[in-house]
Amino acid sequence: MIEPARRNLIEDLSMRLLKKADALGVLPTPVCQLVVTADAVLRGELNLLAEEPRASLPARLRAGWCQFRRLTDRSPALIYLDLTQLPSSQNLLTLDRLARRFLPAFVSKECQRTDRGTSAVDRLDVTDEEAAYFATQTLFQQNRFDRELAKLDVSLKAGVVLGQLFGSTVHATLSQLVMRSLKRCALLVIEQRSTVSLSTGQPVCLRKDLLLSKRFTTDYGRLCIPYELTTDWLFVQDLLASCVFREDGRTVLNTANGFATFHYHFLSQNGQGFVFIMPDGEWQFSSIRIELLGT
Repeated sequence: MIEPARRNLIEDLSMRLLKKADALGVLPTPVCQLVVTADAVLRGELNLLAEEPRASLPARLRAGWCQFRRLTDRSPALIYLDLTQLPSSQNLLTLDRLARRFLPAFVSKECQRTDRGTSAVDRLDVTDEEAAYFATQTLFQQNRFDRELAKLDVSLKAGVVLGQLFGSTVHATLSQLVMRSLKRCALLVIEQRSTVSLSTGQPVCLRKDLLLSKRFTTDYGRLCIPYELTTDWLFVQDLLASCVFREDGRTVLNTANGFATFHYHFLSQNGQGFVFIMPDGEWQFSSIRIELLGT
């Protein structure tokens, strides 16, 4: 868990870097441009503090504004999605590495400039969680992701579209979508293994990740999905059958409040299955449709 003050510091530096690199609003996010700008800042050629970043809106006000923008948006009503053109993890890895040298170096320079010691907020080490947070906040341009998300219905296809828009992986983008969404949704990532279950002799997939939105957790509590998954699970059957994409899946899952029926979207990529889960009746009202190329 990142301390709130440390989180604010990371968000502040991320926004300053985006503005100084003239990358804010440029899509896909120009990662190379950000790295060049950060290096210039560390060499003292640019002053990152020359312009104060605009304060972000509170979460509820920001969500309301995004919904207003969604209703008045005049974006194209149809988006074509090519599942053969999915971004790699290179952008996130580059920004993760940048965080590990940029954050401590910048904090050290500021402590020397202001002649103050390092507090808990100003510590020079960077944890894995902090580096990943800087990378995702910068690549998704903080509130810009919320604005783009508000234009679309919450779905697996929307996550892929946003990933291509910002230059991020399917996994990272869907994770951001679930964590920021006001809808009831969940993301399950499963991974195919060549082994079989010792108890049943069936092929095995492993649960790699499981994320729940705040509203999903409020209504259903946790999802009871084991670490080892056999073909008793429908989405495991999808992965083992080499299903590339589907959005008509239905399954019954055990939650903290009992069994419930959900529908799910499924996408396979590089031996992994992305299962996007939503309850029946979740209201969606975007006028923008996403169509798969080749279907």
